[in-house]
Amino acid sequence: FMTFLLAAQATFYSPAKYGYLKELFGKERLGEANGVMSAVSMIAILGGIFAYSIAFESLYDESQTTEADVLRAIAPVGWLLVLNSLIEVYMLYRLAPQAPTVKTESFPWGRYLSGLSFKDDLAPLKHSRSIRLSIIGLATFWGVGQVMLAVFPAFIKEELGLVDTRAVQGILACTGIGIALGSYVAGRVSKNYIDTGLLPFGALGIAVGLGLLTFLHSMPLFALAFLGIGFCGGLFTVPLNALIQFNARGEELGRTLAANNWVQNVVMLSFLGVTFVFSLFELSSKTLLQAIAWVALIGCCYTV
Repeated sequence: FMTFLLAAQATFYSPAKYGYLKELFGKERLGEANGVMSAVSMIAILGGIFAYSIAFESLYDESQTTEADVLRAIAPVGWLLVLNSLIEVYMLYRLAPQAPTVKTESFPWGRYLSGLSFKDDLAPLKHSRSIRLSIIGLATFWGVGQVMLAVFPAFIKEELGLVDTRAVQGILACTGIGIALGSYVAGRVSKNYIDTGLLPFGALGIAVGLGLLTFLHSMPLFALAFLGIGFCGGLFTVPLNALIQFNARGEELGRTLAANNWVQNVVMLSFLGVTFVFSLFELSSKTLLQAIAWVALIGCCYTV
């Protein structure tokens, strides 16, 4: 239940975060701002994974057999998370205050509970073709990425017999490093404008990287492939996020970004559902990886 609440908090946090970029940096520097933010976010995610994994391993040992013993042993890790959240709150209050809104509206609980508000929330997708196509591109990338991360451990076990989770996580972490590097490069290239010329390179790189993945047979090559897929993903996602913010109407910015999140999460869940169906029919992970390479190519080319 608490994990559910954390996820719910993220749905409020993410549109506000991306919307604030437009308020703080203006339309001219959206590409650069998105690149820096994506790079820093990915570095923070990877840093958190490694730091907390090390903390967990240092506090946990095999003599702790019950859930209660394990929870007591790793309690300091939980308090570190609480400290991180307090730092987050402090930094949020340091943000420059924006002009207060003149109009205040009550939340439409009736329309929300009946499902009618979803139609209102998705309206920005109908108004702008650029926003709609950008959201399709982002949803395809994150949906494909979700499947890739879910299926790869089984694939590498079949191909190399590798079951060491640390090695597998290390290879997958190369994707995050690649996204951080690609986002930084996209931000540097997009100073004072949004460089949409990066989109074809990013789209093609993602598809080629996924296609090559099933033909590799060594850990260094897998790591290199994930680094390349992540780098191209950074080149692809930064301009698309910036385009959504650029084309969104001022009064609909938050709603547009929320709709983007909604579509992305629905697509990711749908892609994971397909993964589940593959496992039910005991189809090979190699087949699924080859299938999502084609999905990435078709989805990315459509967006471009």
